[in-house]
Order: sequence, then structure tokens, then C-alpha cells
Amino acid sequence: MLIHANIYGEYRYPGQAMLPVNDLGLIRGLGVFDYLRTYNRKPFRMDDYLERLRSSADALLLPLPNDTEIKFVVKELIRRSDYPGDIGIRLLITGGTTPDGISVTKPSFIVTAEKLFLPPADVFLNGIKLITFEFLRELPQVKTTNYLTAIRNVKLKEQQNAYELLYHKNGNILETSRNNFFIFKENKLITPKNNILFGITRKVVLELAAGKYEIEEREIKTEEINDCTEAFITGTTKKIIPVVQVNDFIIGDGKPGANTVKIMRHFDDYVKGW
Repeated sequence: MLIHANIYGEYRYPGQAMLPVNDLGLIRGLGVFDYLRTYNRKPFRMDDYLERLRSSADALLLPLPNDTEIKFVVKELIRRSDYPGDIGIRLLITGGTTPDGISVTKPSFIVTAEKLFLPPADVFLNGIKLITFEFLRELPQVKTTNYLTAIRNVKLKEQQNAYELLYHKNGNILETSRNNFFIFKENKLITPKNNILFGITRKVVLELAAGKYEIEEREIKTEEINDCTEAFITGTTKKIIPVVQVNDFIIGDGKPGANTVKIMRHFDDYVKGW
């Protein structure tokens, strides 16, 4: 749910934030974005999110305002928001209006404050099921607005009672449609390092796990799922969610693993003090 927006440098209420019909984000799907959230009404790890947004924008040759300007808008949207509690902040840059349907002339930069869409509590307690799906995102390290594969396969997830698609390609596990993926082999924490979007929550988890577990950032072969003792996904709104099943394979005893639960607690303690 949109709470407030800043578009073309002006603050707008829901229903007043509009894009021209010839914006390349609409007619060609040209756009990158990032999404951060607040904890205790403070933007979480904003420098990390802005660094990733700038990297995405650079990859598509879309210029951004400087970080100082963006931070001011984000904090002002938080201040103007009358929604109680924590909120999500979406930073979106599109190709803007175009004279010929393909040339980028003046990109559109939009920042919106939104109600957080949080997972139900039971997924943290009981864990989730993933189903594997062969797919490699175009420009995987760029957070584009292209979620066509994820959207096309919503019904597939529902039919198989799965929470997310787990992408793989050429025998390697990659990521889910919106989250990073980790496995444990006993006390060894392993996560893919190639052809993925480098999540900020992923980064925090690796920081929190350092010194507590042996960590490997490497390719994970699809058959390694059958050897893992625990698994979980990470994301901005999902934080850390245990994975207890992939396809028909039950991980461990089918319950969130002890190491995963410890990392979840470490993460919760970290954000409480933000």
C-alpha cells in the first residue's frame, strides 16, 4: 500500500503520483529499483542499498541523484508518513520519457514510502518449501524491474504448495525469485557467489556468521541440496526464513535447524539495536 511518494522532486499523496504514458519504464520495462525498510523508524543499512542501486543504475546507464539528495528524500518521506510503525522505501529509476520509444533522455526517479508486506509468523516457526526452477536472470547482479518469470509462475508455486522458486542453471543453485539462498552442511555455512543479486540481508548474515561458522561463498551444485543439514533464505522484508523442504526432499528432520535459528536470533538482536 502506497503511503507517500516523491516524484520529480515533489511530494505526492497516493493517487497523485503519476508517470507519463511514454515513460520507458512503462513501454519497454526499462527500470531498476531497490527496496529498503526501516527498523525503529530508521532506514536500515541505507548506504548499502544506495551503493547497490547506483551499481544497478550504472549498468543500464541511468543517472541518479547524489546520495545526499536521496537520503534527504528518504528521511523526509519517513517524517511525512503518518503510518504507525516501520515502513518500506522503494527507490525506482526508469528510462523516463522518450522521443522515439527507445532513447533515454531524462530518467524518472521516484521514491515511495509503503506499508511493509511481511511474511506470516508461521513461516519463521515452521519453515517453508521451495521448488527448483531452471532459470538465470538477465543481468543477475542488477536489480531490474523485470520479474516476469516470477509472476508467470505464481500458479506453479500454488499448485505445488511452495513458498518460492529456487532458480538454478547449468547444475548450479542460484537464488530464489526474490531472495538469497544459504545451506548448512553441519557447521559449514555455504551460499552461492556467482550469477546472483548480492542481497543486503545476505551481507549482514555473512557478517554475523563470521567467526561462528566456517563460511564458503561458492557454487552450490543442485545435488548438494540432498546433502545439506539446514537451509534458509534471506531478504529485506523476509529477514531469515528457514527452508525445510526442496521439491520432495525433506531437509534434516523437517524443522528449522538449530544453526538457522541461532542466526535468526542474532539478526533480530542486531536490528533491535538499529
